[in-house]
Amino acid sequence: MWDAESRLRLRIYCTERDRIHGRPTARVLMELARSTGLAGATLYRALEGFGRSGVQRSWRYFETESALPLIVEFVDEESVIRRYLNTLDHLSFQGFLTIERVEQITWSGPR
Repeated sequence: MWDAESRLRLRIYCTERDRIHGRPTARVLMELARSTGLAGATLYRALEGFGRSGVQRSWRYFETESALPLIVEFVDEESVIRRYLNTLDHLSFQGFLTIERVEQITWSGPR
């Protein structure tokens, strides 16, 4: 049986070079999500991208220091996502994020 529930998907965009209090932004966001009680988080590393600055960032085999785009994604109940967003206010986080309403579909097996 399929169960569908309304959820929010939060995506936070940053780069590998971004830092919050000297620590990698993506790591801080993931740790904060766990401590806030989010159901889960996924970190995507892009091979190439550009943002508002217009600077194109791409993967180079011999490059030792990278600034590739990252996306940290969460899907959870609206109240949990909103609580998480409120905790970001306490950080010196500057970034771009999106919020979308999604249907979370869970297969619970035959009944």
